[in-house]
Amino acid sequence: NLLLLPTFSMTVYLLFIYLKYGKHKSISISYADLKTHEKPFFTLNLIFVAIPIMIVGIESTQNHLAEGLFFLAGSLITLIGASPAFWTNRMEHTAHMIGSYGGISLGMIACFVAGFAVLTLIPIFLFITFTAIQFFVKKWQLWNYIYWIEVSALLAVVLTLLVNLLK
Repeated sequence: NLLLLPTFSMTVYLLFIYLKYGKHKSISISYADLKTHEKPFFTLNLIFVAIPIMIVGIESTQNHLAEGLFFLAGSLITLIGASPAFWTNRMEHTAHMIGSYGGISLGMIACFVAGFAVLTLIPIFLFITFTAIQFFVKKWQLWNYIYWIEVSALLAVVLTLLVNLLK
């Protein structure tokens, strides 16, 4: 299944980062620690995440709006990889943040618009709940909550697509 690629790619990348450089506040911040020859792995990882989500998302629904949203979500995720050093200048920061917030948001919205059965949207509901807790309940906020929001966003979209493909 094509959804194995983003799952495998992100898992390998996150394990590599954790084992070599330790914990980070966000996945994107990990780019700063990468050596010059390792930096392409960040961009490739995001391409390996975005393209399968675009393809599977488009193939999993007959809703044209959802197809467009899955395509845009994937495109915006690749924008994150195209602007990895977001702290270096304003334009790169803007592109990176649009890609990040837009890719995650449009991926979630696409799952709702696609007309998937409500029970298959449980991963999305869990993501929304987790994100709300991290932003609004300070005593439960993790120190690297952005990292976990990014990871849970990927898991939510991949699991929702997978469940809808298997039914």
